[in-house]
Amino acid sequence: MNAQSGTSRRVLPLPADVQDLWLRLQTRVVEAVRWRVGYYTELMLPPFPAGGIAGPVATLRQHVVSDGEGRIELEGSAGILFWNPLLEPMTTTAEYARWLAVRNRMFKESRGPYSIAIATTDDDQYVGELTIFPLRDVPQTVELAIALRPAFRGKAFGREPVELVLTWLRETQQVHRVVSRHNVLNRPACFMSTSLGLEKEGVMRSAYHATPEDDVRWQDACHHGLVLDMPSP
Repeated sequence: MNAQSGTSRRVLPLPADVQDLWLRLQTRVVEAVRWRVGYYTELMLPPFPAGGIAGPVATLRQHVVSDGEGRIELEGSAGILFWNPLLEPMTTTAEYARWLAVRNRMFKESRGPYSIAIATTDDDQYVGELTIFPLRDVPQTVELAIALRPAFRGKAFGREPVELVLTWLRETQQVHRVVSRHNVLNRPACFMSTSLGLEKEGVMRSAYHATPEDDVRWQDACHHGLVLDMPSP
């Protein structure tokens, strides 16, 4: 009987930048396959206007490279965890560049979520972000979320962008319902949602992730809804 002795080969770890590139390539390949087989069909959104949507005070448009500094400031600002308690803030322009490439590809493919930049109409200064999330399990329904840089909070830059996007979604005739959800402690968000026609439909118990500083893991969330294609009374 001849015994065969096996030899183990030592595999050297790849440098971090090479691993990052490899993971991003894998992600793009997986996304391309999912798109081709129709995995994202239910996440389709109306094509966003190429020239954006302008109002008297605020303009909605795609993010651009020059928004990077403001976007990084937004993610690192106090209160942002009220918007998304699980957010891992980006801190470098390289991270923003990668995020921007993905978001622009989603706009091109009319695939949600849309991360729409809010800018001042007069001088195109980056104000914040309005996000439209298509809900996979609820047909023709989207969820809205908005976040503003600290210097622009408590002003018209919260209300007008939502008015603009609701008007646009209604005109497309492709969305049936719009919903918004927020932590029950976020009273300004509750007031603005109701005043814009997104009526409070109930409270979702223990449905909202608490911030890391809170003593409890889950908090209640207010749920608002608006039917866009309901006939006028």
